[in-house]
Amino acid sequence: MGIQALLKSWLTRYTSWKSRRLNLGILPQAMTLNDEINALNGLLVKYQEQKWRLPTVQGKQDATRILSKMAGMGSLNDLYISAANGHNIAPSEEDAVNHLLRTHLAAIRHGCDSLLSQQG
Repeated sequence: MGIQALLKSWLTRYTSWKSRRLNLGILPQAMTLNDEINALNGLLVKYQEQKWRLPTVQGKQDATRILSKMAGMGSLNDLYISAANGHNIAPSEEDAVNHLLRTHLAAIRHGCDSLLSQQG
């Protein structure tokens, strides 16, 4: 699957999620966070990243655990998907895939931060 197909797949899942969220009355923030985590994990599996996977978030403790995996040297934030790092990816796709990876990581960080800042 090329990068355009990957982006189309993500957009399809997002559109499907948005309609489900509205129909089920699910909190948008929690659903968005877990959708982002699932999309990130799918990307990691696709390119055969062996070390990293994130669990879905059920509460504040899970959000704290995820943020700890994104902090400091050697964390998930340092991951760069590339053929040179042993991933199954064409060099021509590396920039686009890593941009998508960074987009998911930023959304996950924002979602976890937002969840932790909620009262209660």
